[in-house]
Amino acid sequence: QAANAFLRFWVNQNRLEEAETTWNWINQNSLTSLQSAGSYVAFLAKGSRWDEALQSWSDYTKRLDGSYNQTNWIYNGSFEMKPVDCLFDWHLVSSGSAEVSRDPQQLYKGLVSLKIRYSSAPSDPAAQAYQMVLLKPGKWVIKAAMKAQALTGGQGVEIRIVDAEDPTRLDVSTSTVQGTQEWAGVSKTFEVVEKTRLARVEIIRPAARGSNERSNGNVWVDAVQLAPVL
Repeated sequence: QAANAFLRFWVNQNRLEEAETTWNWINQNSLTSLQSAGSYVAFLAKGSRWDEALQSWSDYTKRLDGSYNQTNWIYNGSFEMKPVDCLFDWHLVSSGSAEVSRDPQQLYKGLVSLKIRYSSAPSDPAAQAYQMVLLKPGKWVIKAAMKAQALTGGQGVEIRIVDAEDPTRLDVSTSTVQGTQEWAGVSKTFEVVEKTRLARVEIIRPAARGSNERSNGNVWVDAVQLAPVL
């Protein structure tokens, strides 16, 4: 605890060299907490030190998710672990129209899936869950398993990946799920251009087309995978 407090002190003082030295020491001695890892990654990202931020998160989480940045560029793709406040972990965004939670009842793989319960159509295109990723130029594929139960309304739920700095460079989505549908795979192959680096992976239901559109039902998401096409 003292070592993590020392790291937070240097982060709050915006002292990069001291924070880096402290991080390396506590990580090598297995003293790091998830919360400290998340705050250190946020500190690096604030200075646009994306590669260092991702490497620090990867080094810490490899004991929790050995596939991360090796075969799957999504961290915690099956939602087995409760998300923490980190740029490269899931952010679950409940709202007045959607309740987002981890569900141990409906499973595709592992012990939990992600459940989104819609009580109305979203009035804006905000994602119900998202995670930041770093990409390199080339061909990539994103995949997931999705299930729907009595999902009404004109808009389905999709997995979207978009350039975080300039959506004109990258903005693609998988096919959508709606109505009632058992577990099925969705995927999208796409090309990353040279200038795209930081991207955002979203689980999203586009905004309703009309103000009177009725929309409710449940969607489950599991086994989200992102990888280069070799």
